[in-house]
Amino acid sequence: MSEAARRLHVVPEVQQQPTVAFCGHCGARPEHFPGTDAHSRVCQECQLGLLLETSADVAPALGDPFVVINGSLVVCALSENAEQLLGVGETLSTP
Repeated sequence: MSEAARRLHVVPEVQQQPTVAFCGHCGARPEHFPGTDAHSRVCQECQLGLLLETSADVAPALGDPFVVINGSLVVCALSENAEQLLGVGETLSTP
């Protein structure tokens, strides 16, 4: 192993970004993120989407089209504006 490969590297501390909640359907942001009660996670604006939480720097703005994809590249949420932009609709699938 080379001398350079054996050196330790200091990694700066990652700053925690503030988190925000947003609706997975309309993109609305509630003033207060609800607790763990499943019923309170439904958007109070559109009554259709579940509230998602992410760091403030990547959360969509109200009205922005967005797609939420998990680590397996499965679409988990598609905003109403993204549906219109892409010309697709929300579909239900069975396992």
